[in-house]
Amino acid sequence: MKNHPYPIPLANHILANLTDGKFFAKIDLAQAYLQLRIDDASAEAQTIVTRREAFKVNRLQLCVNVPPETEEQLCKHLRLVQECLSESGIRANKNKCIFKIKAVEFFGFVIDASGIYPSASKVRAINETPRPENKIELQAVLGQLNFYHNFLKDKATIAEPLHRLLEKDAE
Repeated sequence: MKNHPYPIPLANHILANLTDGKFFAKIDLAQAYLQLRIDDASAEAQTIVTRREAFKVNRLQLCVNVPPETEEQLCKHLRLVQECLSESGIRANKNKCIFKIKAVEFFGFVIDASGIYPSASKVRAINETPRPENKIELQAVLGQLNFYHNFLKDKATIAEPLHRLLEKDAE
């Protein structure tokens, strides 16, 4: 089996592409990209590849592009997006669209001109998580911490005793 040329982008790769942005916008499409059917060539390019198999899609999948560096570029890109949506008969959810913002929340992170940070609401949720009472709850807590591992200094060392509690004979 050969590697597919268009694997699913990893969240950290998408976030890395957004780090140079100074201006952002969020467009929420009604029923998202599922409104738009795609041709066979596009379906091939958007095939979802997992470790086990590949899935050919028949609707446009979520895409993220590198953000513009200036407000003028953002406005130009937004006009082009609006034209494409209008020509294709795709409707945006006006109540959820936000334009010309200096920071955007995406995948549990806040991205602005100075970098990427964990979302304050997600950090608050982690801080307010009650002490785990069993292994399943401990796995959930460790999963929350692992999501933000790049922002936690010495996370592996600090969490190591918690991981040992997940071993079969641990109490």
